[in-house]
Amino acid sequence: MMIALSVIAMLLTLSAPSFSSFVGKRNITGSTNLIGAFFDNIKMEAVKRNSWVTITYNEDEENWCFGAELGAHTKCDCLASPETTDCKLDTGGNPIILSNTSKYMSENLTGTGRKVNI
Repeated sequence: MMIALSVIAMLLTLSAPSFSSFVGKRNITGSTNLIGAFFDNIKMEAVKRNSWVTITYNEDEENWCFGAELGAHTKCDCLASPETTDCKLDTGGNPIILSNTSKYMSENLTGTGRKVNI
């Protein structure tokens, strides 16, 4: 019994590094897919509205975000608080932000906040 437990413990110890690598790769793949879906949603909104929609990328020392605003050659501040940001497609509407931190989270096109973990 002790030998079987020792063998199982050794196998688990050897598989742990590859499992953590697998989890890391899945997080990157999931985050990439989420960012792609954000761009696709914004593109569909532009087509639906027959208007330009500008996507802005901002970052500071710790955080980054994408924000979307109606209009061509505009720039919104998605690092501002959700109450004061101008990253909106409708006047008075919900901000359209994708961020790596919940500090800047708001409502997106589907009505749920999106946080990306990389």
